[in-house]
Amino acid sequence: MPAKNIVAGLGAVGILAAGIVVGNLKGNGEVEPTTDGGVVAPIKIEKTIEQVAPIAILSASGKKVFVVGEARPKNPVITESDLGKVVMKTDISENALCNVVFEAKLTKQRLPKMPHDLTTKEIDAPDFKVNFGHVNPIMIPGSCDAKKFCIFNTLLHGEECLKAVDLPGYLGSTMGEFLKLPVATQRRFLKQQGKCKIKIHDEMREITCHVPIGDEKADKDADVIFPHGWANRVDLNPMKASIKDGKTVAVDRADVAMGNAEDTREIPKTK
Repeated sequence: MPAKNIVAGLGAVGILAAGIVVGNLKGNGEVEPTTDGGVVAPIKIEKTIEQVAPIAILSASGKKVFVVGEARPKNPVITESDLGKVVMKTDISENALCNVVFEAKLTKQRLPKMPHDLTTKEIDAPDFKVNFGHVNPIMIPGSCDAKKFCIFNTLLHGEECLKAVDLPGYLGSTMGEFLKLPVATQRRFLKQQGKCKIKIHDEMREITCHVPIGDEKADKDADVIFPHGWANRVDLNPMKASIKDGKTVAVDRADVAMGNAEDTREIPKTK
């Protein structure tokens, strides 16, 4: 850069430092430069809940599913729901991802025969009533009941998210929805930290363990957790729930994004 241009640049800095106020000068969207006694002082621009609340999609049947990766509406409006405070949409793009939980019965299903294999093999597999293609739902350990109905966690995208919410066994996509299920269903997959006794080297010892929600071995004040998650995608995993005044209350993602609540899973916060 020529010397005269460097001097001109220094002159511009000197003018600002001398106390000349530049109107409507914005920084990176979060601070607004101003001057006070010749010193430039950043002012934090507060975010609004409309800018950070999670997105939920409303299906044709009236059910809702929490998603990430979906574009925010131009003029977002907050809706109070059993998913928490969300921005509701009725359309969904293929960029959207959802973490959905549903119940399905294990049934005997025949495996396709392999070449030169004369035997027919059968396995216990879930009957989802819909074909999710390449998706492999994960069974929550210990969630099956006496009738072989089990609970599954599944990562879907786009229109598949809306297929899931209309399945007969759909349970939800957020902790708030899970806490509205019958207690017997909750106990099949929601967990609390507690104390268990096990035998180690012929000696009974007490260890920390995770037990069904409300179990007699649970710490009555322990957070309620969903026992499965996707690696590197904690933004999709269901939130925890806290015990407040004897009631189980799901942490609201919108409150976390606004800095009014904490979550130990380190949910990525919107800046």
